[in-house]
This record gives sequence, structure tokens and C-alpha cells, in this order.
Amino acid sequence: AAVHDALQRLGVGAKGRSKEALHHFEELCEAEDIEIAGSPGDRRSGGAAACWSTEHDDVVRRIVEAARHNDLTVIGRSAGANGLPPDLAERVLLNSGRPVLLAADKTRREMTGTALVLWKETAESARALGAALPLLAVARKVFIVGAQENTADSPASICHLVQRLEWNGIKAEMKWLRRGDQPASECLEACAAEVDADVLVMGGYGHGRAREMVFGGCTAHFLERCD
Repeated sequence: AAVHDALQRLGVGAKGRSKEALHHFEELCEAEDIEIAGSPGDRRSGGAAACWSTEHDDVVRRIVEAARHNDLTVIGRSAGANGLPPDLAERVLLNSGRPVLLAADKTRREMTGTALVLWKETAESARALGAALPLLAVARKVFIVGAQENTADSPASICHLVQRLEWNGIKAEMKWLRRGDQPASECLEACAAEVDADVLVMGGYGHGRAREMVFGGCTAHFLERCD
């Protein structure tokens, strides 16, 4: 009987959250003049459109599947108990194979002002940069920043990257942070604050998730605390 009651309470809570989410969705579409359409053929205009679906079963698996089937997933940090795991952004990042945009706790003025690309010579950084090219193309200012982690590191690769981006019509400035006493993640966060970045572009888990969990790293740092 206790299990039955608990399952009933969970079901009622899930329905309530779904109803509230739909209400937020409809409010947003009305405020931003976004057309609600079930499919491309249902659209009446050529402006922005949105669709809504309610899914059941394993919520994380469903979200990861949806993330794989779309160009970009936007996720906010968990602010409380809402039926989703607190590490949802990390799970989508690790399992979807698609870029994730982590929404700031406070709304930024814009996303096409200053873009800061955190660069490291890894495949993860290259994939993130490729996914962000459309956004960088319309940004008014772009910085490519790298942090020296050992004495062999040099800014030569960033110089070359800046030159290559110019072929895409993106004029970027280079920043090179020399090795200091602070962890690289804190130096990069300070650099983002210094240039008043509106959006950050970075690859996830360049050192591997297990190593970062033990020794710390940029991915975990920015997932947890970057403004």
C-alpha cells in the first residue's frame, strides 16, 4: 500500500510539472511571437516556430535521444527538485554527440556580442568550434584564448587558428594565458569576465571524464559554476 501511494504521488507530481512546463512554453511562444506547429508543413509563416511533445518512460534517455536528433540542446542548471537529475547537462554532453548550450543563470544581454572560444589542441575543441561557427560568424567580437599548462605549450597553434578562421569571414583576436599558480579553469573564467563575454565556446572533457573527476578540469568547472 505504501509503494502504491508513493507511485501515485510521483505520478501526480510528474503531471503537474508537465502541465507547468507546457504553460511556460506557451507563454514564451506568445511573448516572442513564435508560431506553434506540429510539423514544418503546419507552419503558416516563415518566422520562428516551435513544437511541443510529451514523452514518457526514462526521461534522461528520451532527452538524450532528442538531443542526438537535433542541432543544439539548450539546458539550464538545475535550481531545485524538478524530476530531472542534477547532472543532466553532463549526461547529454557525454551521450548525445551533439553540442549543448548551457543557459546562464541570469539572462545575458545578447549572444552575438562578444564570443570567447576556449581552445586546446583536442578533437573536442575542434568539434565545439565547428558547431559554433554560425554563431561566431555573427558575433561582433571573437577571442580565441588558450592557457599554458606545461612549459612545452605555445601560442603558435592559436595564431594559426586565428588565420584559418579569417577564411570563414571571422576576424578573431588571440589571447594566451601563461602558466601561473591558479588552475587553468580559474584563469579562463577570469579572462571571460575581463572581456565581458556573452557566450563561451569550449570542448568537453579534453582530458577524459574520469581524470577530470579525480584531478579537476575545465569541463566540470564550467558546468558547475561559470556565470
